[in-house]
Amino acid sequence: MDSTRMYTPVIPRREVILDQLYTVHYFENHKNYYFSGERHNFWEFMYVDRGELIVDTDQMDGPLHVEQGELIFFRPMEFHRTYANNIASHNILVISFQCSSPAMSFFMHNTRFCIDEIMRQQMGILLQEAKDSYSAKSLIFPPMSVQRRADSRFASEQILTMMIELLLIRLIRRDSPSEKNSNNRLASGYVDNAVFFMKQNLHNRISLEDICQFTNISRSQLQKAFQQCLGTSVMHYLTQLRMEEAKFLICTGNKNFTEIAEEFCYSSVHHFSVQFRKITGMSPTEYANSIFACTPTITLPKN
Repeated sequence: MDSTRMYTPVIPRREVILDQLYTVHYFENHKNYYFSGERHNFWEFMYVDRGELIVDTDQMDGPLHVEQGELIFFRPMEFHRTYANNIASHNILVISFQCSSPAMSFFMHNTRFCIDEIMRQQMGILLQEAKDSYSAKSLIFPPMSVQRRADSRFASEQILTMMIELLLIRLIRRDSPSEKNSNNRLASGYVDNAVFFMKQNLHNRISLEDICQFTNISRSQLQKAFQQCLGTSVMHYLTQLRMEEAKFLICTGNKNFTEIAEEFCYSSVHHFSVQFRKITGMSPTEYANSIFACTPTITLPKN
């Protein structure tokens, strides 16, 4: 007796598919950075990893200040130029790609986003897979296309593509009308105000009570809003902001660990090191060594 069973397969629907990848760049630009602008027939998004970037396009009424943790999309054939604020340097991740999926119409009307903790972690994975896929030089300098590494890790380019698609899907899910409600918008407003206060006081000793007083909300409500919008607690997010700034100071090598600890109001370099390890998984010394060991010696262009 034939026991073969007949199954009817389901072909998985794929709502967002990257057709082509043009560029993946991570820039560390000085405070006088200026890019005169361009337009192209594919998508591009820019994520501000540190500092602030000023953006101007032919679709805006005026310049827009995009801050750390924010991401902005440029639509196909949208002219855009970017420049620094002449106060501080900034770091940005720029990815340009072709995607003909109908779901991309969402980004024709939604172009600016605040990235939550899960998405920020995805950005880190994305950048690591890009490093494993393409030459270090093509990730720092702006060639017309990326250059594949001869020794790239197995499937790193596929994971990179999947991470970009996942990021796009998460943004559409999170900000589509079916997912949003008035409570989400209210929580997001409280979080935005709190994050603004944190960024203004990175070098000052502030408490959860100080943040609650500024945002005019109770501790429990603010904690709930942060968990809902960013997936983390209020003070943990403040520590993350400080450690991101600390990583930059370590990279520059202008201050020692004791001075950096004092910069962020830590009582001792030991306390600072403990917090740094909790956030990065490495001690400040290990982080400094990993940077100097892994980063190629390349002179950045003066933009």
